[in-house]
Amino acid sequence: MDYAGSESLIIGNGKSLPITHVGTTSISNSHLTLTLPETLYVPSVNNNLLSVAKLCKDNNVLIEFHPLFCLVKDRTTGVVLFRGTNEGDVYCLSKTPNPVLNSANKSVIPMWHCRLGHTAFPITRYVLNLLDIPNKSANQSLCVSCACSKSHKLPFAKSTLTSNQPLDIIYTDVWGPSKTVSSEGYRYYVIFIDHFTKYIWLYPMKNKSDTFEIFKQFKTIVENYFKLKIRAIYSDNGGEYIKMASFLSDNGISHFLTPPHTPQHNGFAERRHRHIVET
Repeated sequence: MDYAGSESLIIGNGKSLPITHVGTTSISNSHLTLTLPETLYVPSVNNNLLSVAKLCKDNNVLIEFHPLFCLVKDRTTGVVLFRGTNEGDVYCLSKTPNPVLNSANKSVIPMWHCRLGHTAFPITRYVLNLLDIPNKSANQSLCVSCACSKSHKLPFAKSTLTSNQPLDIIYTDVWGPSKTVSSEGYRYYVIFIDHFTKYIWLYPMKNKSDTFEIFKQFKTIVENYFKLKIRAIYSDNGGEYIKMASFLSDNGISHFLTPPHTPQHNGFAERRHRHIVET
């Protein structure tokens, strides 16, 4: 529309250039559009000039000026929207699709995952969708902080024990007492895990002292089934296993024990306990 005001554009040499029209235009790339209201049309000006303050106020953006380039960023997310270059100490804004925006989008979800208190990625996406924040990237890299927080203990050295057939090594451990007694009066259970097949046998018990008798039954059942002999068992050196020392020796079964205060050595059994109790 025609400009009805009395103002003019004053350039560096003090010359006044007349304004003939005023209107609204925009600058855009393949991702978004920035609106430029109250744009002045000055026929004698060959290049388009932008007011930094007005661009920031009208579009809720911020601009960073660097020696060789400038960045137009979203104030909410910090995502780079446009990138300009320094040409003869004049910053020129490009309308072409900005590769910086594409790389920034990939970090939007992990960034907001941290800002929202390490929420689950589906919840993070849901919140971003509500706020119309771009989050098209499927890249969901592992959050190291979440992984460390969910770990109960630091990683432990991997066991060097190996087995070539069933019953080569049997891991065992007793769990209990339970706060809730079962309908048949059980408060404990003992598990036996075959290192080779990873199969678990679970026996409920009323007392920890029942472990010895249950092991005898277990030994008879599995040796008849596999037609093999138990070669070694691995336990935490609890009192219920110390009583089995002579029986194990008479039957040629090696007994591996964990060092004091290192249940990680019996991790096979400890991890099965956690799975059983939690599920």
